[in-house]
Parts: sequence; C-alpha cells; structure tokens
Amino acid sequence: MQTDKLASLLATLVNRKDRQIISNLETLFKIAMREIHSLNSIQQGNIFQEARKIFLISLEGSVTNKLQDSDIRLMKELGLNLLISNELGKKVDTAIRSSKTNRDVSGKLKNIFSEIDKNYSAVKKANIGFKAIGIKDYAVEHKECEFKFCIPRNCVDNELHEFSKELGKFNTILKVFDSISENPVDQFEIRTISSSDLTIAINVSVDLGLILSSAVLGVYLLHKAIKDQKDKVESLDLPKKIINEINVWSKKEYENGISEIIKNIETDCNESINKLEFKRLSGTINGALVDFSSRIQEGYTIEFSCNFDETTEKRELGKKQKGSKVSQNLKALEKQKRLFHKVIQNSEKIKNINQETPVRYLTDNESK
Repeated sequence: MQTDKLASLLATLVNRKDRQIISNLETLFKIAMREIHSLNSIQQGNIFQEARKIFLISLEGSVTNKLQDSDIRLMKELGLNLLISNELGKKVDTAIRSSKTNRDVSGKLKNIFSEIDKNYSAVKKANIGFKAIGIKDYAVEHKECEFKFCIPRNCVDNELHEFSKELGKFNTILKVFDSISENPVDQFEIRTISSSDLTIAINVSVDLGLILSSAVLGVYLLHKAIKDQKDKVESLDLPKKIINEINVWSKKEYENGISEIIKNIETDCNESINKLEFKRLSGTINGALVDFSSRIQEGYTIEFSCNFDETTEKRELGKKQKGSKVSQNLKALEKQKRLFHKVIQNSEKIKNINQETPVRYLTDNESK
C-alpha cells in the first residue's frame, strides 16, 4: 500500500465529505423513526418514498464517483465500503426492501448511519495523524503523465518469478507503442509500486500517454460492445448451432475491431506519432494491441493520471523567452495543452468503463 496515495485519498474524503448525501440519509432515518408505530408499511408512504428518491439521486454527486478504480479498491481494502456511493446505495436499498416492519427499517438505517459516522471519524483521525508526521499527499505534478496498471495476483500465481516475467512482457508491449511516439525513451521510469494489489505506476511522455490511452479506451469499448451483443444473444435461448455461428462472428468482429483501433490511433494521435515508424511497425502494433486486449480481458485494470497547468506554463515561458520566440513557444504550449486534454478525456472514459456499473435503484417512472 502506498502511504502517500493513502494520505491523498484520506484528505480527499475529509475535505470533500459527501455532506448532502449524509444529510439526505439522516432525513430518511428521521422519517422512519416518526413512522415507527404506524400500522401502515413505511415503504408505501409517499413522504418516505420521496425522501428515498432524493437520497438515491444525491448519490450521483458523490466524490467517490470521481475517484480512480485503484482508490475504490483501496477504500474497500480499508473497510470503508459505506463511504462509496454504489456500496451505500446498495446497503440502504437492501435495508428498506428486506424490512418487514417500520421498526426494522428504522433500526437498519440507524445502524448504517452509525457505521458511516464511525468510518468518517476514523478517516479524519488518520488524516490528522498523517499530517502530523509530515506525510504529503500523492500528486501528479505539472506536465507529468502517469500510466498505472494493476496485475491480478491469480494471473501470476502469486509468485515473484511469474510476476517478474509478466513485467518483462508488459515492458515489451509498452516499448512497441513508445517506439511509434514522437519522443521514445530508452527506459521507463517507475513512479510507485504497490505490493498489496501488484500495481505499478510509471512516468510516460504525453505523446505515449495519448497513444496508450487511445489504445486502451478502444480495447475497453470493443470488449464492451462484443459482450453486450453476446449477452443479448444468450438471453434469447437460441439453438446451439446459431450460438456457434455467433461466436465465429464475435471472433471476426474482434479482429475487425483491433484493426479499427489502430486506424483510430493514427487519426486521434496524429500529433504524437512518428508516422514512418507507425507504418513500418503496423504488424507489430497489431500484436501488441492483441496482447494488451487479452490482459484487460484477464482482469488487468489500467489508469492514467496527468496534469497540465496552463497558467504555470505561461509564466515559465514568459521568464525564459522574449521577442520572436514567444509566439513559437505559445504554439508549442497550445499543442501540449491539446495533448494533455486528450489524455485526460480518454482517462475519464476509461475510468467510467473500468468502475463497476452503477446500480440503478430508481425505475424510469421514479426518476422522472
């Protein structure tokens, strides 16, 4: 577990506490307490149902919806499940649906409220402790781009030798993509290693960050599209022969999808790729993309973090250059800003696919 990463997460949970969600949950609990002696079922009461609806909708604004998948895993590892919007929503919804009496509802909501209070209290104390001993928050600095991947332990049999071999294979895949970037490097610099969940974070150039994020996003979308189609087919209870034909179609669709991702990389990353190397290594890129894809299918999770502060960059440029070079440097600044912005956009899309699909508590009629 990374201490600075934990410190950063705790600070986020304290400084951006989901006060509105907690307030709405408290309202729900108070209504349940008022109705505790009522003969009518609280689940059917209009006031309670409206409060429930407001609470569930407010979960969409939780700070935890904006966290990286690795942060969510860390929270679960620490037993802070009820501070995660999805987990809290499930818990409350189950408590309401499974209760037979109004007293049951109020009792279960009281327990949930109490547990959340304990979690926040523990987080606040830990945050104060980390600050007291001088542990700084984890941060990606200006003009830095971080590529992070988590290897499931079962993929390396929990053995150091297998883990080392897998890192070598992953390095080979990354070198393929780096070799087609505008600024390839000899070696990748490791930022952090987390032993608890075998997560490795490395520094990459913004050019490589854009190429990798475009490739990973394409793979996630391809897997999702094929899975959605197969799920629809399986629900139809079709004859085995038809299912076999659909599996053949899925394989062909996958191959076509990989080719399409490569085309998209060439288009979307045109400012970041070395076009001659891209054409020369097209077959190698295909193989690396398939290797990437197979690992994602095995359960690897991949994240990107980057930071570009335009104000800081303009200030630094102003100090360094005068006269005619300023215009040239401003053009370079605009390019850098575009590239970082694209990586951030891809990262957000990957994060949304990477995280668990939010449980939908409200029916179409309720959400109107």
